[in-house]
Amino acid sequence: MEVEYANRKTELKKSMKKMLKEDEKKLESIRKSGDDMIEFLKSENEKLKGKHAAMKNEYSILERQFDVLTMKSDEISRNFSSLQAYVQKKSSAIQKNEMNSQKCRHQYLPKYREMIQDRDRHCIVESKVRDLYKKRLESIATHISNYCRDGTLVKNVKIIMEYLENDLDNMPPQEIPEGLADKLR
Repeated sequence: MEVEYANRKTELKKSMKKMLKEDEKKLESIRKSGDDMIEFLKSENEKLKGKHAAMKNEYSILERQFDVLTMKSDEISRNFSSLQAYVQKKSSAIQKNEMNSQKCRHQYLPKYREMIQDRDRHCIVESKVRDLYKKRLESIATHISNYCRDGTLVKNVKIIMEYLENDLDNMPPQEIPEGLADKLR
């Protein structure tokens, strides 16, 4: 029994050693696969860290771009409101000019045309009166020269007529308005 016990014990020891070796091999393979897994996870972690850093950079770039876009949007809205104010100002100026134009066309223009026609009539009358006055003075001077027997009176009338003609010659010439030239003749 002791021999059997010793045989069995050695057999058991051998089988245990064998099992331990197998378990150690399994454990070693598990460790090795665990190390491989750790290495794989570390490399994946490094990749994720790189991606995270890239995403962080992209996020900061996006934030800056958002800030720039926000500033540009504010600038555009200010410019747009300024443009709207300008358009309103221009449209009110256009309306005002249109009202003034209508007023000129329908109120002032007829009034001034009437004034111009009235002045034309005055010019015509004054020109005719001046011509009649000049003819009448010449007629009176001729009549006095022909029928008066007082020589000094005739002489004085001729001197006065010369003064009048000199005064008329010294006056600056007054041009006849274009539209009135044919009406005066």
